[in-house]
Amino acid sequence: MYKGHLGIKKLIFKTDKWSEYSKQVSLCSVDGDKYLSILHNNYNYSLLKYIKETREWLSITESRMNLSNLKFYNGDKYLSIGDLKIKYKIFLYEMNYCVIFRNKDRDPEFIDYFLYDLIKDSLEIVYISGISVTQDPTNNIIKLHNNTDTNTNFIDNVDNSVKNSIVTGNADDEIDNGNKLDNGIILNINGNMNKKYIEYICTRNNKFKQISFDNYTVWSASDTKEYVEKVSYYSGIDKYLMIFLHNNKHLLYYRQGNLENWIDITYKRVDLKKIHLINEDKKRLTNKDYDCWMRNFLCEIRPKKKVEEILINKLNLLYLNGYYDEIIDRIAIDFIYDELIIVFKNAKIIAFNISNLKVKLIQHD
Repeated sequence: MYKGHLGIKKLIFKTDKWSEYSKQVSLCSVDGDKYLSILHNNYNYSLLKYIKETREWLSITESRMNLSNLKFYNGDKYLSIGDLKIKYKIFLYEMNYCVIFRNKDRDPEFIDYFLYDLIKDSLEIVYISGISVTQDPTNNIIKLHNNTDTNTNFIDNVDNSVKNSIVTGNADDEIDNGNKLDNGIILNINGNMNKKYIEYICTRNNKFKQISFDNYTVWSASDTKEYVEKVSYYSGIDKYLMIFLHNNKHLLYYRQGNLENWIDITYKRVDLKKIHLINEDKKRLTNKDYDCWMRNFLCEIRPKKKVEEILINKLNLLYLNGYYDEIIDRIAIDFIYDELIIVFKNAKIIAFNISNLKVKLIQHD
């Protein structure tokens, strides 16, 4: 059901077939247009668009990629996903049809996951090494192993080519200067780029040892063992830099307006190291007990086991709001808005603002 203007409810989707029941539903608004995607029990998807003139939801699924036509090339054969001897998981990630592969052999050139953007009708393939390939959906062949011999467009081993980077568009607009140090790479970000979110990943066994913005040094390694694996940049009225260190720590920097100085605000925001998920045996979940994704200053955690407690500074967020009997579907953390959101299997949501080690409830279903 959709609650539209004047509170009028309209039926959008209904089925009596179990295979077509919805496993997940995502709703979003892009440039004033509303979209709704459905992941069905049979792992097919439906995409609907709201037509303002008729105030009706129209299925536009036929205009998108038929995922059943996808073939996976292993260097020898073209296989369907059901023929792969690899475990995988399918779900909706925002408005993306996402498939994550769980290959025991962590070959860096092997596929990690792929995302099909239902709205933009674009396919992104990400390999374990961090290399990302954007592919036209009319090409229904996905390589299980990335052929690095064909990847030659590098700036001193910083992977910023269109084919191999999470960044899309002209790479020269994004990385103004990639100079190689004796023990690492200098990343100098061009502040004149016209993009809201950008991620930089250093590949080919090199690491970032210094992060600069328009030649202003924001961060540099304090010793030879310290380095950065990934950097995220957000450009709005204010600007943010998120730096991911090799030891699973992160740093968050903030720049107000057109000021030159960047301020380290890591200690004021959500600290992943201080969030502990506790199972039924009163033990902390390890990284094997949940799936975790980081993208565009958002962190999403999907537990594989039941979570009894979510502790921040010894405060249990579930007991605080009487949700100790509910089953958690996912936990989302927004580092820019400093919010932690808990989504339950029954679609209830609670959200907190966490700032300066203080926890404040901001939404409660």
